[in-house]
Amino acid sequence: MDRYDDVVEAARSVFDQTHDDVELVLISDGNPDVFDRFEAEFGDRPGVRTHCNDRNRGLLVSRNDGADVATGDIVAFLDDDAVAHPEWIERLVAAYEDHDAVAAGGKMVPMWVDGEPRFLPEEHYYLIGATHRGNLQGGETELCERLRAEYGRGVYYVPEAEVAHKVFDYRTDPRWLLDRAFWQGYSKRGMEQFVAGSGDEESAFLGRLLGEFVPGRTWNLLTDPDPVEAKQLVWLLLLTATVGFGYLYGIAKWG
Repeated sequence: MDRYDDVVEAARSVFDQTHDDVELVLISDGNPDVFDRFEAEFGDRPGVRTHCNDRNRGLLVSRNDGADVATGDIVAFLDDDAVAHPEWIERLVAAYEDHDAVAAGGKMVPMWVDGEPRFLPEEHYYLIGATHRGNLQGGETELCERLRAEYGRGVYYVPEAEVAHKVFDYRTDPRWLLDRAFWQGYSKRGMEQFVAGSGDEESAFLGRLLGEFVPGRTWNLLTDPDPVEAKQLVWLLLLTATVGFGYLYGIAKWG
């Protein structure tokens, strides 16, 4: 209930879409009090469907339940801490109509709730739930690989379809970021064990990181010294190394 106002803001961003035919499905993950508020606030509104899980089942189950409840031809997911651009749905629908996409995803931009951490490099924005510099597509790794296996292509990336993801202050704490980076590396190794090819995008990103972004930042720092840029370069290397340590731990764990 602490973040109910964020849920309402997310819902209103769906109501404000420029695309005409939009249905909103609200999922309460096993919290009857939240579900009752959904019903009271949105239950009588046309185009809104509500559902409450029998218990707290987690994000992935909630998304699957939402897809089951939805009646439209296209399903788009929006978390409760996100705010969609008014043309988000319109631009995603265009990707299906114009490019025959099997799935489409947009760009996640950070919405800093308590100020932007100037030390955090954009290359590692994925740690706070935003699209990072060098990212080639949106979407979950495992889902993308299943789509490639089934249809021969993955998620069509639509950078114009923007969603602002709220970044609360705890996500900008250096210790939280380092912990997140370590387990991100660990999970990447675990995913490789279960989904063939799931590490291809990460490998390509690492190549650009070490071969393009780090040298570019270093050159900029040498030619135009800046304390913020220097701090970002240090954190770029530190977070990259921490992801690597997590990956090595994953190798020791998973083989």
